[in-house]
Amino acid sequence: YGNSVLMACLLGCVFLGVVDRGVQFQLSFAFMTTITAAMKALDFVPSMVADRAIFVNERADGLYATLPYVVSKLAVSFVITSTANLAFVLISFFMAGFSP
Repeated sequence: YGNSVLMACLLGCVFLGVVDRGVQFQLSFAFMTTITAAMKALDFVPSMVADRAIFVNERADGLYATLPYVVSKLAVSFVITSTANLAFVLISFFMAGFSP
């Protein structure tokens, strides 16, 4: 979560008070926030690749099937990634001067 908070503070400082600057700056903020959150969502992919050898061995031993493993891995990654992205978006949103 530290990386998300740091990125949110940096993005918030760049777009500090963007509400008063006009529509083009607001769209730039929305674009940067969306792209950064999407890139943060890809953080779990290297862990899937790193765990592949373990998964192949355990599947060959008959411990579990492919579908339950993938679903459980995606569910855990979704919870972690979505909470980190929520923190990122909320911090940068309020630093930019938007109100709910």
